Formats: sequence, structure tokens, C-alpha cells
Amino acid sequence: FSPPLSDQIRLACEILSDPSQPWIAEDFRRRFKIGFVDEAQDTDDLQWAMFNRIIPGGTGHTGRLTIVGDPKQAIYGFRGADVGAYLRATKGKLSVSLGENFRSDKPVVDALNAMFEGSSLGAGISYSKVTAAAVNHLTRVRHVAPVELIDVGRMSNQDKLPPVVVAMVARILGTAEVWDE
Repeated sequence: FSPPLSDQIRLACEILSDPSQPWIAEDFRRRFKIGFVDEAQDTDDLQWAMFNRIIPGGTGHTGRLTIVGDPKQAIYGFRGADVGAYLRATKGKLSVSLGENFRSDKPVVDALNAMFEGSSLGAGISYSKVTAAAVNHLTRVRHVAPVELIDVGRMSNQDKLPPVVVAMVARILGTAEVWDE
């Protein structure tokens, strides 16, 4: 039997903060001088408490915690992730943003830049214009627009949204052609 992930995190946090067993957190700090949290936008306060017990950011400690995340990509709220926890954890910390997108074709990047440049997507979440990597300057998807929108604001009943999205995806999959060398 294995407890659910949230229970495992809670138990680990309790063990790391147990005043009768300070050697556990101390052992982690001794063994792991650097921590790396990827997809950090999909964490919660309990996970941050655990990270900070293992690699505290306070004075007198040589450990470092590197955080990689993008609050615009926070998608796991349904399982307890809290983008607010990410924003609180990174507030006032050194931040470096990547200006080049290596994943998306240039037409997609250009369309998203045109739609969102300068936008605020919530408190502490802003959109920064990026460029597409040179290897992605040509599109690999033909016969469809690089970005298509669904205006859900005009839908009076959100129950109508799934069929609309399914129809759009079916149309795109039936029309699009992926070209790759």
C-alpha cells in the first residue's frame, strides 16, 4: 500500500520538521547542496515548505534552490497545485526569463506575441514577447491557422463548450498536414 501523493508530501514535510529528529533535515542539507524544482508553477505551499526545510534560503546556509517555472503554464490546480504558492515562493528572488522559444514554430510564436504582448494574466503574471528559434522559422503544420481561438465569453452555457472544442479539434486534425524532414 502506498499513500496518495498528497499524503506522502505531508508526511515527508512532517518528518523534515520534527523537532525530535532534526538530523533528518540536517542530513538532507549536508548531502544536497543544490536543489532544482522543475515545473515549479504546479506546486503548492506544502511542497515549498518541504523544499525550504531541505535547502533553506536563509542566511548562513550555502545551499541554493533553483526554480524553473512559468505561471502562465500552471495547469494542475485540479490536483491541488497553487500558482499563488509559486508566486509567493519566487517573490523578490532573482529571476531570469528565456527570450527564445525552442518548441514552437515562428507563426505560432508571432500570433501569441500579437495577442498577448504586454498583457497581465493575473496578479504577478505577465506576458513577455519572445522570438522563435531559428530552426523553427518555418511552420511544420500546413492548412490551418497557427493559433485558433474560441470565444467562451459569449457562450451562455459552459456545458456547450466541450462539443465546440471537440468539433474544432476534429476539424483541425482532419485538415492539418504535418510536414517534417
